[in-house]
Amino acid sequence: MEVDSNLTLVRPVDEDRPLTSIEESVEVAFQSETDVTAFRDGATEQCVLPVVRTLAMLATPTCDLSGEDYWLFIPLRSVETYPEIKRSTLHSTSKGYGNLFGIYANRGVFEESFVNFHDLVSVPSEPFRHFPESRIANLSKQSQSFLQDKLARFLSRGWGYAPHEKVEISGFYRCRGCMLYYGLPESDVYLNAGDNPPKCKNCSAIKRESSWELLVKHKRSRPMKQIPPAPSVFTRTLRLLGLTRPKSGP
Repeated sequence: MEVDSNLTLVRPVDEDRPLTSIEESVEVAFQSETDVTAFRDGATEQCVLPVVRTLAMLATPTCDLSGEDYWLFIPLRSVETYPEIKRSTLHSTSKGYGNLFGIYANRGVFEESFVNFHDLVSVPSEPFRHFPESRIANLSKQSQSFLQDKLARFLSRGWGYAPHEKVEISGFYRCRGCMLYYGLPESDVYLNAGDNPPKCKNCSAIKRESSWELLVKHKRSRPMKQIPPAPSVFTRTLRLLGLTRPKSGP
């Protein structure tokens, strides 16, 4: 019997009816759901499901495990079996794959692996509650934070203006990438509608793309001067040569 990605049905041979039970003493045939027609009136059928035992990463937050009937898992894939994947890109914290998360080898436990966020599945949690020893490794605090950020971007990406895009609304903007780090110079800039955001020096230092988000006024916001960002060296050179000139204010 060959099992493909479709549902494999178990039906009696030469009979146009569903199998009543897997214990029924009749000759049966295994057929793909694409090769047969479903019975009317929602008749219940027997089917075969391929099962693969594999290592997987638990994606449900630990603090939510006790109250959840279903846990989220992502099966591990061996890096060795996917030669098209570049290790340097897989483990990069700035230019990595958008849908993959790399996991270094754990000697004697599992080889270097990765998870694909598209493989995320929901599984009943009851069987795993009785076998806590099935947990064989934990991510470091730093890796957990990186996974959280990467998975969040995969599921719901925060949006901002790139340096090559023109903003649509005049106002104060802040680089989203800088919000993750402390001790950095203020990145707030004022942009008029139609302006291009500057390249963020902080993000450029870690080879990360700038993404500028429009800020809104808080009731405790202090007044700020509407000073546009300083032009780049290239722009200043063009102005000295008379090839361009500053835009007029609002």
